[in-house]
Amino acid sequence: MTDCYHICPHCGASAPLVQMTTLAWSGVVRCLAQGSKAMAAAELVSLKIANQADSARCIEHLRNCVFSWPVSASAKDIIDKIDKEFLGIAKPEHFTNFSHCSECKEHDDTLRAKTVMTIARSDLGNQGWDPINFCNVEGFAYYFPALARFAIIEGLSENKDAYLVMLAPKLSVGRDNNDFLQFCNHAQRAAVALICEWINENELSLIYPPRMTTVDFLNDWSSWFDGAE
Repeated sequence: MTDCYHICPHCGASAPLVQMTTLAWSGVVRCLAQGSKAMAAAELVSLKIANQADSARCIEHLRNCVFSWPVSASAKDIIDKIDKEFLGIAKPEHFTNFSHCSECKEHDDTLRAKTVMTIARSDLGNQGWDPINFCNVEGFAYYFPALARFAIIEGLSENKDAYLVMLAPKLSVGRDNNDFLQFCNHAQRAAVALICEWINENELSLIYPPRMTTVDFLNDWSSWFDGAE
C-alpha cells in the first residue's frame, strides 16, 4: 500500500507513488482498453499495490498523462526520435479556425486547454469527432509526440476508436497536399517515417487490433521515406 505522493515529471500533477508490477500493468491496460477505470483501480487494490483512494488517483493520473506510460522495446527508439524532433515545437496560440463555427471553437478550446504533456485520449473523441482533424499544421506538429503514443501504446483507446486508426490516414495525404510533410524538416520526416514503418509492421499483432489495413496508405507513406534521406 502507498500513502506516498510525488510530482509527475511529465505533467506536473501530484500522483501516488505506485510500484507497478508487470502483472499490474497487464490488468490495468486490459481494463482501460475496455473503458473501465473502476476495474483498473480494482486491479491495483486486489494486488495490494495501493489502497482504494490511491488506486483511483493513480488510474486517473495514467489516463491524463500519456508520457507516464511505458513504451514497448520495439517502439522506444521511435518515440525517442519523435520526442527529440518534435517536443521543442512551441504551442501555438490557436489550433483551429476558431471563428468559423461553434464546432471549430470547441475543438480549439479543447486543444488550447491542454499541453502535449497533459492531452488525454479522452480529449480526442473518435473518428467522427476528433479535434485533431480541425487542427492547423503547427498544432498537429506540437501534439505529435502525444499522438504517436496514443497510436502505438496498447490500452489507451479506452473503448474508443484505436488512435492508430485515426492517425494513419492523417499521415497518408499525398505529397502535394500534405501540409505536415511540407512543415517537417528532414530529421522530422525521418521520425515520422519510423512510425509509419512501425504501424505497418505491428498493426495486426496488437492485442487490441484496430481492424484496418495499411496497404492503402503505403504509397502515400512513401513520401515520408523519400524526404528522410
